[in-house]
Amino acid sequence: MDNGALSITRLTGFGLSEKEAHLYLHLRKYGPKTPSPLAKSMKTYREDVHRTLTSLIEKGMVHPPLDSPTVYAAVDLNIALESALKKHNSELREMEARKRELQELANDSSSGPLTKLQRLRFSRCQGSNQRSLTRYAFNQRRVLMVITSGRNQI
Repeated sequence: MDNGALSITRLTGFGLSEKEAHLYLHLRKYGPKTPSPLAKSMKTYREDVHRTLTSLIEKGMVHPPLDSPTVYAAVDLNIALESALKKHNSELREMEARKRELQELANDSSSGPLTKLQRLRFSRCQGSNQRSLTRYAFNQRRVLMVITSGRNQI
């Protein structure tokens, strides 16, 4: 693997796509450029270069143009990598917060069967026969749990 491919692989490890890594390294090597010469030298479409530049600007890897003509320049590598690390750390903190929220929701809902049973309403049907209990269960559209003593089994 040559040095350029190695750099692209390492940059993709920081969250850049291969196109973004190629364009960033091209700007670092050849200096600030407008989109048309970039597209020509990278053998791609200008629209594709614009999309990639926009993404690199959002990631803090390329300076946005401040004047006309629109000349784009690569940000210093150390600054660009620090920006990428901060973004990933921020995303990690957000994921950890969502994880805690989901764990709290899971603990609050207490999905154990005893807890669900505790939430059910119980009705007492003393002296009822099998037919009336069956009708009761059907009308309530609920599962009926019958607890009887040995002599009152239905």
